[in-house]
Amino acid sequence: MTIYQRFTELYQQLNQESITQLGCVYADKISFVDPVNQLNGLSQLQRYFADLLENTLECRFKIIRWQIEEQQAFVTWVMEFRHPNIAKGQTIRVNGCSELTTENDKIIHQRDYYDMGEMLYEHLPLLGRIIRWLKSRLQL
Repeated sequence: MTIYQRFTELYQQLNQESITQLGCVYADKISFVDPVNQLNGLSQLQRYFADLLENTLECRFKIIRWQIEEQQAFVTWVMEFRHPNIAKGQTIRVNGCSELTTENDKIIHQRDYYDMGEMLYEHLPLLGRIIRWLKSRLQL
């Protein structure tokens, strides 16, 4: 199984048990960057995922497309998650992509790109109304 197949399998049904599988996908020296954090090392990544998934009801990724060239890859995805404190526990869909660098069949660098508004801010009661209003005003 390739690193990209292992990555896909891990993210298709992400949960607390998946955290034990991170070492099969990520190198010990992983550098992980997303709109919220910048992490270095597998232990930091494991703590980050444990915290993220602690109260999450469901989290899975639908992989849309891979673009792979040697040790570099880009993957586009749709994340679907449910959290009891966001959008009344309803499913939220977030479009994003990840830039990956591999070495020795493991990921050593990952940078995720996604819209925090789409993921979180738009689903908060007061802030969500303001953001949706602003977006409607900006549309031509």
